[in-house]
Amino acid sequence: MKARGGVYEVLKQAKYLALKHHLLTKQDDYFVLDSDRFRAFFSNYSIAVGLTRNLGLSIGIMSVKLGFNITAHMSTDAKTWKKNLLTSKGITVIEYTTGYSKAVEKKDTS
Repeated sequence: MKARGGVYEVLKQAKYLALKHHLLTKQDDYFVLDSDRFRAFFSNYSIAVGLTRNLGLSIGIMSVKLGFNITAHMSTDAKTWKKNLLTSKGITVIEYTTGYSKAVEKKDTS
């Protein structure tokens, strides 16, 4: 998932999965996606994000809030506070010594 428009992309994917599995209709209040029932459902799915700056944080934080399993791919030179924030929210952080562009490249093949 690309970081730009991250929150929208996460919500779009959540809606798609819920509709596909007949857990939600287009007439339903989409706030139900933020419930234990949907968190349990979304925990069966994973999202990977290549992280730079603060854009990828939105994907990670929103995704984990909805119950998705998240893996954040980032360079080892990323700020420590970002790594700590992500791991404190239950997000798996994979670091690459080769820099951000290689982290994204490896994320795309995983």
